[in-house]
Amino acid sequence: MSLLLLSSRMFAGDDEQDIRSCFEGYRSAILAAQGEKALDWVDKSTIRYYERMLELVFTADKTTVEQLGFMDRMMVLTIRYRVDPELLRRMDGKSLFIYAVNQGMIGKNSVSGLELGNVKVSGDSAKGIMESNGQASPYFFQFDREADGWKIDLTSVMKPAEDALCAYLKAQDIQENDFIFMALEMLGENPPGESLWDPVSPK
Repeated sequence: MSLLLLSSRMFAGDDEQDIRSCFEGYRSAILAAQGEKALDWVDKSTIRYYERMLELVFTADKTTVEQLGFMDRMMVLTIRYRVDPELLRRMDGKSLFIYAVNQGMIGKNSVSGLELGNVKVSGDSAKGIMESNGQASPYFFQFDREADGWKIDLTSVMKPAEDALCAYLKAQDIQENDFIFMALEMLGENPPGESLWDPVSPK
């Protein structure tokens, strides 16, 4: 075996170990509701997603929100419902993510029972099969190598989650917006009102 090939395999092994450590670090932080620790394990795409959601919270009117995909729509309305406007005005993507973890908006059920199966590394990106209770699923986690190590891209699991939930709601003949408002009502003391469709004032 050539020295170059041996070296590449050694580094690939290190990458897989680091990726698994990343997943376990993120999973442990979510289960403990420790937002700052969870932030250490997510990639720039994830933070950009929260920055975009925060921008929509302040700018998107009802027509715009209703045109969003289900997960984005639910995220915008949930943030408007659960986060005090004064606090929102002081947030950026990172602090919103930390808040979401600390307050259970990124809940323990999102990782409970999940494990990382087979990992395939390709340069500075990798995919890890999502396993649930020891059984492989058709879904995967995306990881990206950044300057300070491997990070998990949470946006990679949003589309499969959205497809599965939308299919369930359709089968149950439940309207998406009705489901969102019912879910929010279960989370708070006050029922969500139509004002959630309106942008939060930036001042």
